[in-house]
Amino acid sequence: MTDAFAGEGLGKGIGINQVAINAGTITGYTLSGILIQLFTWRSIFLVNVPIGIFGTYWSHRRLKEISQPSRGEKFDLPGAVTFSSSITLLLVGLTIGSFTDALNLVLIGSSGVLMIFFFLVERRTKFPVLDLSLFKIRLFTAGNVANLLSGLAFAGLAFVMTLYFQLVRGYDPLHAGIFLIPLDATLIVIGPISGTLSDRWGARGLSTLGLTVASAGFFVLSRFDQFTPYSQIVVGLVLVGFGIGLFRSPNASSVMGSVPASKRGISSAVRVTIINTSIVASIPLVLAFMTADVPYNKLISIIGNSNLIMSAQSSNGSLAGFLPGLQHALAIFSVFILASAVFSLLRGSRAEQ
Repeated sequence: MTDAFAGEGLGKGIGINQVAINAGTITGYTLSGILIQLFTWRSIFLVNVPIGIFGTYWSHRRLKEISQPSRGEKFDLPGAVTFSSSITLLLVGLTIGSFTDALNLVLIGSSGVLMIFFFLVERRTKFPVLDLSLFKIRLFTAGNVANLLSGLAFAGLAFVMTLYFQLVRGYDPLHAGIFLIPLDATLIVIGPISGTLSDRWGARGLSTLGLTVASAGFFVLSRFDQFTPYSQIVVGLVLVGFGIGLFRSPNASSVMGSVPASKRGISSAVRVTIINTSIVASIPLVLAFMTADVPYNKLISIIGNSNLIMSAQSSNGSLAGFLPGLQHALAIFSVFILASAVFSLLRGSRAEQ
């Protein structure tokens, strides 16, 4: 994308790319509900097999190398193993039990130790899997930290809202997916506009404003209860969609435009790794936040048994703490987004970009 839309059109190009991504997300919301109702949840994974095969074939036929690939570089096996092990331990530590259990704390602590070791290894490796010199570039570092924090919150939002619509309000998977469409529909509209504006005005102001608006949207959503009108929920979803849409394209343009052409490949890989890590970690993080209100074993039994939810709502109040858990998770994510706005602001002025 950076090479194809080099120069002043980079923000606009990335904005158009965001339209494709979010159009796919909207399709996924509705299609996943249909697949679950007709073929069970396993079909969501199976449907990706033919899509992956086609994508592999199409990219092999259509994508061309723009620059000469590096020759003679060895694969950084110690770095790859250390990083993968660290992320795995973190996710397991956030997933298998309560955030305060001794085993979970050990796993999370071990993940932190391995991550420190990973950075030490990368500093001494001739061909590192993560080029730490890139983080000397302020635009690159600030943009990626903002990506990580906002990505954790945004990826966790769909999970939280799905739990709310299905387990608190009692809707089926199809309607739960449809109710989320305003979020990505707003992203589709705002993405290209924000990208074009960033080509003219820079990324700092747009990205920071967008994250501030998104934080407000998360706060609005954190106030929902069993009786909140859908129109009010739409306001929160649209605010989040508007804010994230205003942030994403300018931020991506700023990050990718800040690195030398020879390092665009590894820079893109770092950016995508950070985004994917935030997506993968978001759901375990939501569950970890919710265990402050609901014991872990009870939380898992509620999420895994919709019949239990419906009976609990009408009888003995076994759902006590579940809704507050969702609300508190969204409130914490609102703080995450606000923190990412601070890092976005620290990227520097228009002149420095």
